[in-house]
Parts: sequence; C-alpha cells; structure tokens
Amino acid sequence: GSFNRKANRASLERVMDNLLSNALKYTKEGGKINIYSKDTPFSKHVFVIENTPIDAVSVKPSKLWEPFVKGDESRSDKSGTGLGLSIVKNILNNLGFKSRIKIKDGWFKVIIK
Repeated sequence: GSFNRKANRASLERVMDNLLSNALKYTKEGGKINIYSKDTPFSKHVFVIENTPIDAVSVKPSKLWEPFVKGDESRSDKSGTGLGLSIVKNILNNLGFKSRIKIKDGWFKVIIK
C-alpha cells in the first residue's frame, strides 16, 4: 500500500532513522524485519515497522514511549539511553500522527497512523 502525507522531512527522517536502527539493533539472530503500509477500514492509512525481538519485552508496550524506559530493564549488552522512542512519539504527536506499540505473536510492532 501507499499514501501521501505532508510533514517536515527532517523530523520524519529522525523518526525513521530511530525506528529502523532499533529494529536492526534489537532483532534476534536470523530474525525478520518487515516495513509496510496498508489501508484499514474507514480509509485510515497505516505505516508499520515490525521485528522479531531478541528478548521478550518485560514492560507494558505503552510504557516504551516514556523517557529512559527500555524493553528489558536487565539488558546491559545494548547501548542506548531509552530516549529514542520518547523522541519518536513526541515528533509524531507534533506532526499530527497517532502511534502505538504492539507486541503480539513474537512480533514487536510500531504502528503509525
């Protein structure tokens, strides 16, 4: 699927860079990353980045948008501050997008509407 939406290019590049970097960093060996857009009922356009994560996420998905929160608090082998998704959420909100994180059937999904 495809759709057009006007938004600040630099801000969207920051969002995509963060989400793709996270997917690459946190996908298990031999795992998968999918990136796609689709239409949903009532003409809503959705963009999704999903991956098969290295570890189970030990916090509620909605908490991952908060600053300094990581999916697995005990993980020490990965660098990062826990600010990336918070920045992404802030940018998306400022641009008028809605977003959510969903974890289901072994997939970590970031959904942008």
